[in-house]
Amino acid sequence: MCDSDDVMEISVPMDTDNCERYVDVIIVGAGLSGLTAAYHINKTDPGTSLCVLEANDRVGGRTLTVPLKTKNGTTDDFDLGGHWVGRSQTAIMELLDELGLETYTQRIDGTYLLQIGGDKITSYSSDTPSLPFLSLLDLKMFNNKIEKFRKTIDPAHPYECPNGEEWDKTSLETFLNQHLWTKAAKEYMRVIIRALSSMEPSQQSVLSLMASIAGSGGLEPMLEVTEDSAQGLKVKGGTQQISKILVDKVGSDRVLLNQLVERIVQNDNKVIVSCRNGLKVTGRRLILATPPAAVDKITFEPTLPVERREINKRYNFGDYIKTIVTYGEDFWTKKGLVGEVETSGGPSDVPGCDNGPITVTMDAMSHTGSPALVIFTAGKQARQWGQQQVDVRRNAVLQSLSTYFGKEALSPLDYCEKDWSKEEYIGGALASLGTGAMQYFEEGIGGNFMRVHFAGRETAVEWDGNMCGAVETGKRTALEVLEVLQ
Repeated sequence: MCDSDDVMEISVPMDTDNCERYVDVIIVGAGLSGLTAAYHINKTDPGTSLCVLEANDRVGGRTLTVPLKTKNGTTDDFDLGGHWVGRSQTAIMELLDELGLETYTQRIDGTYLLQIGGDKITSYSSDTPSLPFLSLLDLKMFNNKIEKFRKTIDPAHPYECPNGEEWDKTSLETFLNQHLWTKAAKEYMRVIIRALSSMEPSQQSVLSLMASIAGSGGLEPMLEVTEDSAQGLKVKGGTQQISKILVDKVGSDRVLLNQLVERIVQNDNKVIVSCRNGLKVTGRRLILATPPAAVDKITFEPTLPVERREINKRYNFGDYIKTIVTYGEDFWTKKGLVGEVETSGGPSDVPGCDNGPITVTMDAMSHTGSPALVIFTAGKQARQWGQQQVDVRRNAVLQSLSTYFGKEALSPLDYCEKDWSKEEYIGGALASLGTGAMQYFEEGIGGNFMRVHFAGRETAVEWDGNMCGAVETGKRTALEVLEVLQ
């Protein structure tokens, strides 16, 4: 709905009249993974020539920081993409420290709101959601099972766990029905899974989620809002600046935007990349740091191994609309509310939308104190509300916020949303594997095929799907390539 005014524009210099370049390393994708790879290659061996090709007109991939109106007539930066980090996410915390970027804590003090099933809104002020006692007991037993199950999984070899074959064939929806017996507990976990993965439990396999949980140290670190968890810290000035700083470190003349890769040809001596606009780049090695949906649009000669083709086509990108709403004051805090709501959406009077437009809200105050709320619309809700006109969706979001936080929510200073499922070269914010896919995981993710090395957050063993996973795989592939070249 809105675009950042602060988009880095990079020229596209050519070495010859026939638009050809010759480098040691080609990197496809200028998101966190690809630029981290470029940064580590350049830092370790400045003599290695490289070229980063990006189909989009900006760097950052699934990070996007935009300026929005705030109090006193000023603007501030807010994240419409990757948002949080935590101290347990070693790879990205080390990179932030190396780049001189600071973090600040997510607000956690106050009362939380919960709306499961119908239109009733309940509140709680501890780590325990306001569900009936039997449902809480149900959830406790379920979480204990998850913790026990995830300890049986090596995230690098998930299919080899004792239940690997069974869990690969089983959807999360089936798993919830097998291991939960109260309606409220089931609906609560559906909301949590939507928020975690941007899709419905029926779209994912049990093993896919279990592997992610194992690689993140448990379900609690993925859900909690503490400094050691996934939602505990935010980056001062936004997360897209990480990529922009990496471009400065690597050299802007080596990062080429608007370069859609269509063909990758390789043999025993070289790899040749052809872009839609005619640019051709020849290199000794290539790092492919793009989402699975983008890989499927590239023609490979020779064809990728069957395991890689199978895993790519089995990735499901969920539906995610992320919205930032800024205000003149944090009125929810003054009412004792932390700003966090978990909901199945509540009632809806908009045709075509079964529930309201909100899955989760959180406080999004900037490090300079500009009040804001962040809203996530995920899964089926995002698919349905994504079909509505912008004004209809905006009015529904603000009305829902007023239901939770009061009439002040109806008068924002600014409103900005991003539907990640409509990103042409990305395909969505988060991806998970459906049933029957994890049998191809070990051979289909990471590693290399001849001269092509595979990066990207989906190939991470730890914190896959997160910014941390993107950084980890970027560094890993950089080391792989340098070892071969040297």
